[in-house]
Amino acid sequence: MFNLRVLVFNSWLFAAGSCIGSFFSLLISRWLTQREVVFTPSACDCCQQPLAYYDLCPILGYWQQHGRCRYCNHAISPISLQAELIGGLVCCWLWQIKWFLQPIDYWLLLWLFLMALLDQQTGFVYQGLLNCVVAGSLIILFPYQMSQVIQPLILYLCLWLLQKWQHNLGSADLIWLALLLFSHDFTWLLKIVLLSNLLVVSHALFKQKQQQRIPYLPYLFISYLLVPLL
Repeated sequence: MFNLRVLVFNSWLFAAGSCIGSFFSLLISRWLTQREVVFTPSACDCCQQPLAYYDLCPILGYWQQHGRCRYCNHAISPISLQAELIGGLVCCWLWQIKWFLQPIDYWLLLWLFLMALLDQQTGFVYQGLLNCVVAGSLIILFPYQMSQVIQPLILYLCLWLLQKWQHNLGSADLIWLALLLFSHDFTWLLKIVLLSNLLVVSHALFKQKQQQRIPYLPYLFISYLLVPLL
């Protein structure tokens, strides 16, 4: 039976998630162009014309402009639109699987979403972001048990040293797997690893061409969301 309350609530969740995706896309764009995040007004990448508030509305702004700047008619990259759609769908999905989630899951998924977008676009993750998610995770998981903090902290420091000594190691992937191991059990982590690896292999077979690197964090993010179904 049609339930208006459920429809309105899911619409609100989708709008909130699309705003998060839009903000993360903005963060990545500002970081890559070395622009200030908070006080720099949004503008067209081509003509630099400042955008109006209605141009910045997630999804609707892109749709009403038909994917082009209203001032210079330059095509707008769909990357932000994709992030907004994914963010909206993810928020709706999290509500459906809320019984399987703990507070640490929401924290990790938020950061993993940001880093998956960054990994997809650039192929790397800033060390400062990893430091933030590790520090926050330790606080959430072990607020009063300092003895349990030592083991994951030592592992993180070892991975950080490996990153300094070896290039192209994919230390961000390893750090995320370590975080998932300490926040859940080994069986849960094994499910995520198997599912994410299957997605990576499927991606490689579907492309049917050699690629220099396949970003792993986007598939880890998808697997994190799907593992409650297994």
